[in-house]
Amino acid sequence: MKTIVFSPHPDDETFACGGTIASKTASGEEVIVVIMTDGRNSHKMMGIEDDPSPSELTEIRKRECELASSILGVKKENLLFLGFEDIYLYESREAARGQVSHILTEHNPSEVFIPARNEFHPDHISTNLIVAAAIKELGINPRVYEYSIITTTEPRAAMGFLEIDVSGTLDRKKEAIRAYKSQINIFSPKQKRPIVSPYQLFAFMRDKECFLRVL
Repeated sequence: MKTIVFSPHPDDETFACGGTIASKTASGEEVIVVIMTDGRNSHKMMGIEDDPSPSELTEIRKRECELASSILGVKKENLLFLGFEDIYLYESREAARGQVSHILTEHNPSEVFIPARNEFHPDHISTNLIVAAAIKELGINPRVYEYSIITTTEPRAAMGFLEIDVSGTLDRKKEAIRAYKSQINIFSPKQKRPIVSPYQLFAFMRDKECFLRVL
C-alpha cells in the first residue's frame, strides 16, 4: 500500500498525521509527504519580518521538516517540497494542481490524506480543493481522508470515520513535533507567544488520530 499525505505547511503532516505516518513506515508501507508551501510567512502574521526573515524561515522550516520526516520514517526521496508561497497558495492553484496531478500519476496511491475543507487557514482549504480537483480530473479512486488542524463548525459530509491507534508510535510523533522549534517555541526576540499554542500541541499528542473519509 502507498499513501500520500498532502501538507499545506511544513508541520501539518506531523501534527495531524505523525503517528499514522510512523505506524505505516514501521510496518513497511511507503509514505510520500508533499509540502505545498514554503512556510515563509508564519511569523509575518505576528508582524515579524526579520530575525528571522521570511527567506530565513523558508530554510529553517524545510530543515525542521526534513528532521521530523526522518524521525517518522519517511524516506528522503519521498519528502517533496512544492515551494509555493505561504498564505498565497490559492493564487498558484493551477500550477499547484499540475504538480499534484503529476505526483498522483507517478505514485498511484491507495490512500491520500488532505486537510479538511472547513479549516480556518486559506492554504489548508486550498490544499483540499487542489488535491480533490486533481483526483477528479485524473479519474483515479484512492481512499481520501481529511485531517483537522483548526476547523470551523461547518458540518462535513463523510463516507466514514477512521480512527487510528497511534499509541505505539506516539513517542516518535512527539519527537518529530519537537523538531519544529520555530513553531512551538519562542523563536524570535520579537515574539510574545509561540506560533502553535501549548493547548494546540496537547490536542496533537493524543494516542488516537482521527480522519473523515470523503472520497
